[in-house]
Amino acid sequence: MSCARSRTAPGSAARRCSGGSSEGSGWSGRRKAGSRRWTPATARISPAERAFRSNPCGERKIAEGFARTGIPGTREERESVEKRVASWEKLRQDTLKRLGPEAVFGEGSPDARVAIVGEAPGYNEVRQGRPFVGRAGKLLDELLAQSGIEREEVYITNVVKIRPTREKGGRTSNRPPRVGEIREGMEALLKELELIEPEVLILLGNTPARALVGKSFAMTKHRGTLFRSVTGTPAVATFHPAYLLRQEGEDYRRVRRLVLEDLAAARRALEEEPELHELE
Repeated sequence: MSCARSRTAPGSAARRCSGGSSEGSGWSGRRKAGSRRWTPATARISPAERAFRSNPCGERKIAEGFARTGIPGTREERESVEKRVASWEKLRQDTLKRLGPEAVFGEGSPDARVAIVGEAPGYNEVRQGRPFVGRAGKLLDELLAQSGIEREEVYITNVVKIRPTREKGGRTSNRPPRVGEIREGMEALLKELELIEPEVLILLGNTPARALVGKSFAMTKHRGTLFRSVTGTPAVATFHPAYLLRQEGEDYRRVRRLVLEDLAAARRALEEEPELHELE
């Protein structure tokens, strides 16, 4: 099965890729050598990958872990992952130097097949230096688990790396990011995605969807649809968990069902070649 990820000009017709079928053996985010399909959900997570996920700053531990366990496989595979992890760490350090110590960089498996992109960090994320660790992050973990996706097996980041805030009545609160902040964050984000090389992007909210799919993106109209992103990677957008938290009663249940449907669409895109659409 093959499906080239070549980029096409905006507005051109999307093509349907052929081949592939869904395999009902469960799914895990680790890649099998030489394969683009999910390995069984029981696949072992190496200590090196676990170190990367729990402490993205520990580059030396990661290299030692791969060398000690022999995972993910051959020496060439190990060296390839180690090289990407080193490049990732350099990008993280460069981003912190450029944006300041309160910048929140992405985290996750260096071999993730799925990358989740949100809008920007909030108070808790800045405090802990990690993306999606507040109430919205806990809800995201719950939604991923319900969809059969483990957070450990994806890469999670934001478009904007600095918390956008405003002061009102002596209180600091979040605000939508400005155009310049999005442009500044995209400089790092595109490099992150180039290093991780995910097969599918899950975009949480309008900000990442408009930045990576197209400015005309509208959530109520386009959510759940697979688009060709600006990187060429298939992308599906859904409501941000923070939006879901603002809903109540039947509205909450309805939006939650939609999010789960969209996560299922992202999962299917990994099991079969999707038809990709494009926004002008």
